[in-house]
Amino acid sequence: MATEQGDPLAANQLGWLLATCPIKELCNGAAAVNYATIATTANPSASNLDTLAAAHAIVGDYDEAASLIYLIASDQSLSARVRSRFSSRLELYQNGILYQL
Repeated sequence: MATEQGDPLAANQLGWLLATCPIKELCNGAAAVNYATIATTANPSASNLDTLAAAHAIVGDYDEAASLIYLIASDQSLSARVRSRFSSRLELYQNGILYQL
């Protein structure tokens, strides 16, 4: 499997699916954290950090999820529109609410 070899794009996509899928039977928090960590270690992009935050939220670690989203929302190199989107997500995690598709 590509993600076992460290493919960050595949790991990020799989982590996102496992953390945010509206079909609860497909969600797997522990696996989501694992795959999102692989992606973020290889490339700490906003997208990968977002996935890692969603993965932490699905396992109930809202503080870590909020911390990760705060990093993204504070990144001045991102557009104001993008930062605003993440600020909205930050509010969810601060209130113990999952981000779901």
